[in-house]
This record gives sequence, C-alpha cells and structure tokens, in this order.
Amino acid sequence: MSDPNWQRLRKGAIGPNAGSHEAGVAMVNLAIGEGPTLDEQTVAAISSGRAEPALTLLVESFLEMRGWADRTAEAASGVFLERESPTAMAAGAFERVMAAIDAMEASQPVSAFGGGPRYPELIRLPSSLSDLVREAEARRDWSYAGPGIRSLRLGVEGPLQAELLRISPGASTPKHSHSGREFTLCLSGGFSDGRAAYGPGDLSMADSRTVHQPVADADGPCFVLAVTEGGLKFKGALGFIQRLTGA
Repeated sequence: MSDPNWQRLRKGAIGPNAGSHEAGVAMVNLAIGEGPTLDEQTVAAISSGRAEPALTLLVESFLEMRGWADRTAEAASGVFLERESPTAMAAGAFERVMAAIDAMEASQPVSAFGGGPRYPELIRLPSSLSDLVREAEARRDWSYAGPGIRSLRLGVEGPLQAELLRISPGASTPKHSHSGREFTLCLSGGFSDGRAAYGPGDLSMADSRTVHQPVADADGPCFVLAVTEGGLKFKGALGFIQRLTGA
C-alpha cells in the first residue's frame, strides 16, 4: 500500500518547487500529525543544511526508515530535470555511467567499527545511525537511565543531545514535561505516551507544553532515537526532588 503522505507530496500538497530537504521536512511534519511540528526557522535550517547535526541525523534516519529518502531526492531531481532542455546522449554513455556506479559501489569503504551492535534489534539501523552507534559502543557502555531503561549517548556535536534509549517491555519513563523540544523516533518495538501509539518509523515531537509518560509495549523492548534540547522537568515526587536539588 502506498504511503498517503508520499501521495500528498506527489500531488503538490507540499509545493511543486520543494527541494529534497524541504520535501523531507514537510513530510516529517505530515507524519507527526497531532501535536507540535517543526517551526519555520528549523525548516529553513534543515533545508539549507545549517541545522544542528543531531536534528539532521533524526530527519535522515526518519526518511530512510519510511523509505522516503530516495523519493524526496527523486522529487527534487524531477523538478530540476523538468527545467532542463533535452540533450541527445552520446553512444555508450548510459553503459559508461552504469559501469562507473558499479565501480563506486564495489569500492565503498568498510566501517572502521567492526562487529555488530550489542542488541540484535539494532542490527538493521538506518545507515545514518549505524556507524554512530558502533562508535559510541566502542567508546562507552550503555548506561542506567531509570528502572528498565538504558541509554547510549551518541557522539554528535552541537547543543542538541542525541541518544539511543532501550526501554524494557512494559517499562516507562517518569512523567515529565520539557524545557525545550524533544524528538523521538521509534527504531524497534513500540511505545505509547497517552497521545498516540508509535511503532518502527514513527516520530513523536514534544515541547514545553507537552506532559507525557512514554510506556514501552509489553511484547518486547523498545528502542528509540531521542533528540532533545534542554532538560526534562519531572512531575510528582521526582519533580519535587528535582526542584529541591536544582537539578
């Protein structure tokens, strides 16, 4: 079944002149659905390649999981080609191009970080994430982040924090709000947060107005890529301790 958001892109709901990044960002906003979406400043930064590395990583991983990465590039290329005048190809040009592509694919470098990830659920990560996870696991272990929760900080520069979280079946994060935005991409398994249920390739966005408590599905662990700006503001007893200690 074709993705309805991709169909909306093809029908012009996003705009006929959208480039690859712009189309991708618009599709991210379509996929988020209810709740906060990316603001114009963030969209402009991603579209121009000036976004924080963690946010770019999130968008690229999301598009790849949804199978939209090639399609958004296809949409941008289509716009470019429509503006070009047709030119006759030289004899054998197509064969030479295909041979060059085959040669490039054969010479792709092998990852410097051998071996697979610690958890088998992460074997088939988006390509934009794979090496980052292997590098992070080579430098540090997964750390305790609460009952039933482990986290792996990724080596991404900039003020936004990017980390992988493993939430055990049925486990939940403490109820919290946010001092900034939080983007959560489900990589494996599933979770719900009182607003919606999320599975692999689904994206959740929260901001300072959002209060939620993500809970992993009971049938298996949930792995997510979380990108956050600012800290969490806990509710209840944890919130009291947080305010008391100034954490």
